[in-house]
Amino acid sequence: MMLLGKRTFRVYLLELFLTLFVVILGAVIAIHFHGTDKMLNEITTDLASESTDRVVAQITEFMGGSEIATRLVASHIETAELSEPGILIERKERVWTWLWVLLSELREAQSLYIADREGNFIQTLRRPLMATRVMDRTGTGEDYWVYRDEAFKPIKRETAALPFDPRSRDWYQETGTEDRSYWGRPYIFQTSGHAGITVTHPVLSPGQEKQLVVAADISLERVSEFLRDT
Repeated sequence: MMLLGKRTFRVYLLELFLTLFVVILGAVIAIHFHGTDKMLNEITTDLASESTDRVVAQITEFMGGSEIATRLVASHIETAELSEPGILIERKERVWTWLWVLLSELREAQSLYIADREGNFIQTLRRPLMATRVMDRTGTGEDYWVYRDEAFKPIKRETAALPFDPRSRDWYQETGTEDRSYWGRPYIFQTSGHAGITVTHPVLSPGQEKQLVVAADISLERVSEFLRDT
């Protein structure tokens, strides 16, 4: 999670923006992912607006693709027996392409990624720039980026020291050992600096231990644009 430093006018606007979406997203999560409508009833009463139900339904539908995508990726990893540490890194080109195809179908998501229990990390993202990335903690010990054009062709490559351990991130730690989706709290994405929310799905061992976490970052800016256009 990226910490906010010097407060600017843009930060204040983000805070106002997030206040609204925390309320709405809280309702979405309560209904869609926890099966309880008590929270929604309280929120809609407080807001005293019939439009809240419509907005919640729209956001739920809009963000649903990311939940499905993480679940599909987790299921494929289990079925193809790709959950052992390092295997996804070895096959990074195939995994990058696979994630890219899924990401191109998700209007709301800015990034799809996978982290394993050894701290390896593989990612495809389209914001702030179109790129693929791998943090190879058990191999080269490098953070390797490939920037790409809209046709997915490489245009630039960069290598740097590992910037963080994905296992220390909230989205990884808060993903449990139940075979279901997990929704985090809104925060500022490190790669883009935009406000957003992350949905994750674990890949579990036969003993129900967490082996990998599949995640999608949903930009609240994209949610805002979606609501503005509907």
